Amino acid sequence: MIAPLTRILFLLLLAVMFFAATDATKADPAPVPSAALERTPPLQPEPARQAIVVRPGFRVELVAAEPLVRSPIAIDFDEDARMYVVEYPEYNDYAATRPHGHGAIRRLEDRDGDGRYEHADEFADDVPFASGVLCYDGGVFVGSAPDLLYLKDTDGDGKADVRRRVLTGFQRDHAGEAMLNSLRWGLDQNVHLSTGLAGGSVHRADRPDERPRSVRNMGVALDPRSGDWWITGGGGQYGMCFDDWGRKFASSNSSAAWQVMYDNRYVARNPVVTAPAAGVVIMPEGKFTQLFRISPVEQWRVAREALRQQQHDSREQGVTSNIFTSACGGTVYRGDAYPSEYRGQYFVGEVANNLVFRARLEPDGCKFQAIRADEGVEFLASRDIWFRPTQINGGPDGCLYVVDMCRELIEGADFLPDDLLKQLDPSAGVDRGRIYRIVPDGFRRPTPPRLSRATTDELVTLLASRDGWHRDTASRLLAERRDPASIARLRALARQAEQPLARVHALWVLTALGALEADDVCSALAASEPEARESAAVLAEHLADDQRVLEALARLADDPAIRVRCQASLSLGLFHGATADEALATLARRDAGDTWINLGIRCSATGDRAGWLVNRLAADADFARQPPGSTLLAQLAQQIGAANDRAEVERLLQLVEHMPEADDALGDSLVRSLMMGRPAAKPIELPPKCQLHWGRRLETACGVALDAKQTSDARKAAIQLVAFLPLDQSQETWRALLDRSDDEAVQTAAIKRLAKYRDPEVADLLLAAWPALSKPARQAAVETLLERRQWTEALFSAVERGQIARDEVDAGRVQLLYLSPEAAVRDRAVRVFGAPVTESRAEVVAAYRSALDTRGDVKRGRVVFRARCAACHRLEDNGRTLGADLAAVGDRGAASVLLNILDPNREVKPNFQVHTLLTSDGRVLTGLVSGETATSLAVHQADGSTTTILRRDIEEQQNTGRSFMPEGLEKQITVAEMADLLAYLLAKK
Repeated sequence: MIAPLTRILFLLLLAVMFFAATDATKADPAPVPSAALERTPPLQPEPARQAIVVRPGFRVELVAAEPLVRSPIAIDFDEDARMYVVEYPEYNDYAATRPHGHGAIRRLEDRDGDGRYEHADEFADDVPFASGVLCYDGGVFVGSAPDLLYLKDTDGDGKADVRRRVLTGFQRDHAGEAMLNSLRWGLDQNVHLSTGLAGGSVHRADRPDERPRSVRNMGVALDPRSGDWWITGGGGQYGMCFDDWGRKFASSNSSAAWQVMYDNRYVARNPVVTAPAAGVVIMPEGKFTQLFRISPVEQWRVAREALRQQQHDSREQGVTSNIFTSACGGTVYRGDAYPSEYRGQYFVGEVANNLVFRARLEPDGCKFQAIRADEGVEFLASRDIWFRPTQINGGPDGCLYVVDMCRELIEGADFLPDDLLKQLDPSAGVDRGRIYRIVPDGFRRPTPPRLSRATTDELVTLLASRDGWHRDTASRLLAERRDPASIARLRALARQAEQPLARVHALWVLTALGALEADDVCSALAASEPEARESAAVLAEHLADDQRVLEALARLADDPAIRVRCQASLSLGLFHGATADEALATLARRDAGDTWINLGIRCSATGDRAGWLVNRLAADADFARQPPGSTLLAQLAQQIGAANDRAEVERLLQLVEHMPEADDALGDSLVRSLMMGRPAAKPIELPPKCQLHWGRRLETACGVALDAKQTSDARKAAIQLVAFLPLDQSQETWRALLDRSDDEAVQTAAIKRLAKYRDPEVADLLLAAWPALSKPARQAAVETLLERRQWTEALFSAVERGQIARDEVDAGRVQLLYLSPEAAVRDRAVRVFGAPVTESRAEVVAAYRSALDTRGDVKRGRVVFRARCAACHRLEDNGRTLGADLAAVGDRGAASVLLNILDPNREVKPNFQVHTLLTSDGRVLTGLVSGETATSLAVHQADGSTTTILRRDIEEQQNTGRSFMPEGLEKQITVAEMADLLAYLLAKK
């Protein structure tokens, strides 16, 4: 029997997740194993190396293997080329017959200089859930959720005697997603890491009273000198890296390459901006990029598919593979050993398909596209199904190193049917592990560096190295040593070096030393290389009070390179004055239609700058009267409304008031946007012309909303405006919208928009319309009624008197009422809906275990699903996506699925945990956080709608730790129906 989900600790931070590999290449189904499952034994290290096929011009060398390392997932090299290895034996420990033990950090040395590591120290043992490592100041930072640790050996015995908690609060996701990972040294001389879905509420360990900050799906940066830390842009499920210029890339299971388009700090400075997600998938075919594996599909996958087909009469054939399901540990090649065309290319491991994928990063406007570099083959692939490349990393010799975890089962054991799991060993490979080096033909191994002995002058010289590892390590050592004598050398290098990367590295070290000067930055901003100018724009932010720096930065508004202009649009926000304002206006005229420059301008339009820009740009008729100019102006007007600064609002209104008649359409758009952005319940007196514009909008809105001849989108847009009319003036319109069923989407939009009001009569309207509402509209009405306390009381009363049937309020939603922070709500919920389920979940599961031995009917199971599960889950175009994806639930096995159904809150993945938000206008929003940026949250509610709310409007946020799926489903499903439901679910892929 599969172990309970509470023991699911398979946190393989490498994007090895959940569902069986899927794809286009089909294998003939094998018969269901009647006896022993055919298993492929592991290869010894050297035969395993020989099973690897790499592109012509390269060969693979084995540099470390068991018993020196076991279950490795990440590495880093210190200044003397010693390799620190993260060991993660905990993977699948919950299903093992023997304990795997905790993670550890091994330090490997190549003492004889032959290129193979032959000596190992157990630098640190008992490091639970070790997930990443980064060398610093003679020790290492280590990810070990809930902590970021710093470990150091001060007495030279090879073992860390310093173990200090630096940050704490990172969450362990016991459902299998990624925790903190990918510790990297940044060009800015700080430590960077990713957090993934697990996230956490993090604070400095030495400041227990510090207010924790949510870091889910974000990056984190740490100044290792001061201990200060901050949230950066984008996360990474298991994999994050930088290119030479500090641009960030990451990976997740299905999205092997995505780019982080902006840093959190730019958006955070303007709390009224609603920004797109920072991470953008840059692989054109995304998950469905075809992969060319050369290994056979594992027999346990084939057997699982055959078993599913036989047990559930499935007509689908074969096991799918050869697309991204487990991408992880990517890196941009920055070394000097490979041919020049490889520099800047992206390499990422795919553990389920036993290969390493390579892509060219080609410019695509402000971002890149990751284009397959090897046609019809992979850069590296193995015939060995135990080959599991979890991380790719650059080494001191300019070559790439591949970390091979070496496991038979690279999938959570919970996703295998019980019969198959009994024939496998979830521990197989826990004591194995290999690390390979990819070297070009004719490679001559350089003498291993000993940079700990290098002088300051030697380190400064190394900033001009063609190799990224040497530049990074030299800059880190210079920042650590803080030698005042280095400043003059660094400044000379920054001004005179031929290599632009040497100049940029020197400038960043000067910044870390507090020695950056205006002349340094001005020179860099005028560099001939666009990448150097782009990096210099970021450096300019450190001297935001210097007029000369501002003038040099402002010139980038006319830069020929779009990525330089994009960075300028972000950096200019830290500068003040007319020069910065005019530069932003220049950028707007040229690039308002670019998503990312548009965002940069809006983030930089803080204070009175948004109003200035609107006035300045509205005077340019060619720009202002049509998109993208008119769109940007409307966005800025909405920001002015949201900021609600009286002087700025009045300034915009006066602009519209004095516009010529030819600009009436523009004036109308600006007034509408201003009003739409304003906080609720904030009255405003409009001057005559603006009142005319707004009045016309409101007069026509009611008619458009009710006009069945209009498009659904036009009617829904009009409904947004109707809500600006006082309820006593618009009740008839709302009543008509609620009574009509000609367009369900319009009816639902009206219900959701009513939440803008605070009037008690809203509840009366919704309850009076109840008989005319469709089922989806009723769910939206329940959600709206639960957003304000007095409406919630009206809902309770309607249920008590039978106007609303008890089962029309979803059981999962009732369960959340039992958890309300208000005692009165909890008590009333118990009186109305009865006491919450108290039966032992284990006893309930035992009572339904006979369903596992009953052959269910798929058709009847579909009916049960639609009646009892579709409120939270979607399958075959039925239901909602409030719960876990069921597309591959058939891979999990009946016993595991039964446990999930009957004990749904035993362990809930972070992205399916329900949050409750109290807003500044008194609303209570309950739902899943489906998207988040520095300034906003997107909340996916129980009725299937999504509401985006600015963080500044959130007074309280509580994670319930629960899912929408209720306990007590057994009260609605018999054992026979459960057998049917299992048959239906397990027949789906």
